[in-house]
Amino acid sequence: MVLFAFALAIRVTVVVISGPSTVRFGDGKAYLDTAAALCSSGTYPATGNLPFFRAPGLPFFIAAVTACSPSRIAAVKLGLAITDAVSAVLIFWLAALLTHRRRAAIIAGALAASWPFFIVAVTDIRSEPLFMAFMTASICAVLEFRERGGGRAILIGGGVSAALAALTRPSGLVMGAVLAILLVTFSIRRRSHRPLAAGGLFAAAFVLALLPWVGRNYVRFGELIVVNDAVGYNFWRGSSPEMMVLERASSPEEFARGSVKFETIVTPGVREWVDRQTPSPARRSREWSALAVRSIRRDPGGYVRFTVRKAIAYWRPWVDWREHGLEAVIVTGIVNSLLFVLAAWGLVAMWRRDRDLGLSALTLLVAGWILHVPFQVVMRFRIPMTDPLLLAMAASAMDGFSVRRDDGSGKCDGKRTLVE
Repeated sequence: MVLFAFALAIRVTVVVISGPSTVRFGDGKAYLDTAAALCSSGTYPATGNLPFFRAPGLPFFIAAVTACSPSRIAAVKLGLAITDAVSAVLIFWLAALLTHRRRAAIIAGALAASWPFFIVAVTDIRSEPLFMAFMTASICAVLEFRERGGGRAILIGGGVSAALAALTRPSGLVMGAVLAILLVTFSIRRRSHRPLAAGGLFAAAFVLALLPWVGRNYVRFGELIVVNDAVGYNFWRGSSPEMMVLERASSPEEFARGSVKFETIVTPGVREWVDRQTPSPARRSREWSALAVRSIRRDPGGYVRFTVRKAIAYWRPWVDWREHGLEAVIVTGIVNSLLFVLAAWGLVAMWRRDRDLGLSALTLLVAGWILHVPFQVVMRFRIPMTDPLLLAMAASAMDGFSVRRDDGSGKCDGKRTLVE
């Protein structure tokens, strides 16, 4: 409770200072407009400022916390601040499960409560805080099941939480599948006589939680659309020749001109062509994907080089110097570099103590990385996917994590420290 109050106080203070009713983020207005359309008409809009309809998680959240008055922006930011404060508590739990040390968990919780990248996210209208809370809760549920060796309720809760993450950002679909596979792996390693039961229960809860929205999409469009129809456009955006040129811009001015051209000329022109082909959301998404494939075939070498650069950029510790000032580049570079070093140290220690646990953490990090590389790569997409795990592992290093082998019972010696 103290950790939650501390994290919430920091976020509310920063929100008040930065402007509780201001919306600076471009997609923020789109989310508010989607919620407004939902509340005024009772139906979810079929498209928005971009050529797809938004994932429903944040618009429904906005409608709920504002009692269907989306113009109450301060209420939305307060709701996101509360959600993010919950994430700090979840990261405390995550660190406890990964390290089995109470002091490391406290350090992780304190880091999460004051982590500047989390705090900045709640000063505007973004989906990342909501996604991070749901995704971290699901990961914690899976690891808690591993510790207990049972618990149907925790598995059901984890599956539902993963589904809510997916409904907020569709990348949660893949991460939910990865978590289900990890559960099966845990059961096999424990020599369970029903190795598929845990993964199956998690997957069933995951699918059942998604079904109402999938059913809505089928009734509305007559097509199987799990979350939304954004994947084709995002694939095109992340592989288009214009984006490759923009990525090589050598000055802030050139980057700004290229960004404006891409958003106001290139994208609307292609969108108009795609919309003429079909009114169907799923088929529109396939048209965007087909355009991306054609671009790749015209210059496969350029696409491979661009993909490699995006894979590297995913882990780049500093923000893009062409969009932010030199001070921001230096500060973010130092802070993230320190986090990466400490997290690597913590991961090595975790691997030596419990290889399965270390491999699971690494699997989640790599899965999030591979998942994002085909699309546009920016730091704000990486943070909710990786930083909860990185903070938990960094906290174990800061705690002076001592390498201990299992005592044969399947639990590390440090478990007593946490319980006591």
